[in-house]
Amino acid sequence: MISVTAWNFDNGQSETGIDNVQMTFDCGDYDIGDCIYNVSYTAISPTNPNCTASEFTQITVHPIPVSDFFLSESIVCFESGVDAIIEANNISSDITGLLCDGSTNAPYNWTLFPTGSGDCTESVNDMPNLVAAGTGNFSIGLEVSDAFGCSSQSFQDFLVVEAPVPEIGFFSTSVCLPTQIEILNTTTGAASFDLEVPGFVIPTNFNSPFYLDVEFPGIYEAEFTVTSNEGCSVTVEYEDAFEAWY
Repeated sequence: MISVTAWNFDNGQSETGIDNVQMTFDCGDYDIGDCIYNVSYTAISPTNPNCTASEFTQITVHPIPVSDFFLSESIVCFESGVDAIIEANNISSDITGLLCDGSTNAPYNWTLFPTGSGDCTESVNDMPNLVAAGTGNFSIGLEVSDAFGCSSQSFQDFLVVEAPVPEIGFFSTSVCLPTQIEILNTTTGAASFDLEVPGFVIPTNFNSPFYLDVEFPGIYEAEFTVTSNEGCSVTVEYEDAFEAWY
């Protein structure tokens, strides 16, 4: 008669009466390290249950590293002629002993979709150099691999929008006091704008042209900030916006 088999997998599960079994062992915490399971197999005599034969073995299960990161900004500003730089903060499992030179598995492999330049980083604390070309919807993929070849992936989406272009001019009919300065705002792509000139109160989103009555002599500085609907701001400073003298 065929003996009865009993399995104890040391993971809270057991099987009886099956010779060949498949069992999934979970080892979910990468920081703790490998999980050790003491698996036992016992053959029981069908005629005398007191007659048994057992065998024990240890199974080592290596956990899968966690791939995870967050973006400093989900909407990134793109200035004409300058590619958008993406700041990604790696909070994945801490992988050590691997390099990005091709001699080992790449520990942290970053990819941009559909276009852009990715990167490989060797430490969880390293900031990847990620550059998106153009504007639109993009995705970042991070694959984390360890020395055993275990790996996982994660993805996040972000949007690259074109930054507004600040354009402002200061015009006067004379530099002799008293004089009036005409401010002409020809900015494109901005939802709001602020102009600061020391000594003057200029309302936010002022109407263009806007006029300043200048009574005191000197060289006047100005700071002009424009902001798009998506929150992209660009600031331009003018050390010599205009002059007025007696």
